[in-house]
Amino acid sequence: MENDLGNETPPAVAEHIGKCSDICNRLSILEGLVGNLVKVDLDELLSSTTSIESAKACAAITFSLATLMFVGLNVRGADISNHSVMKDIERIRNLVKTIKDIESNSDDNQSSKRLRIDSQAARRILEHHIK
Repeated sequence: MENDLGNETPPAVAEHIGKCSDICNRLSILEGLVGNLVKVDLDELLSSTTSIESAKACAAITFSLATLMFVGLNVRGADISNHSVMKDIERIRNLVKTIKDIESNSDDNQSSKRLRIDSQAARRILEHHIK
């Protein structure tokens, strides 16, 4: 790879330049996605969803923002081990786990309600119609 001065760029430097270019491209894509997210009215978006879907959407948005903050601090070289963003990320992880637990319990309850048959009542009805 040749630089602006006409000299050959060392391969190790060229590799880092390629990686930096890739990071810049990915950040541009991310910037567009975050820009689209900011344009959406959250109340309008959540008004047409169920409670579980709303909780999942809010948790996803919050986790995304906390993760972006984490990455920003990490890139700047900040000590993040005791930073409050780590507590936020852990809190959001626990929230997501709670949402999944509630969702699976809700699914279990609905499926068990649908599948229950009162066999004694069915037997009485059949016996009544057979006699």
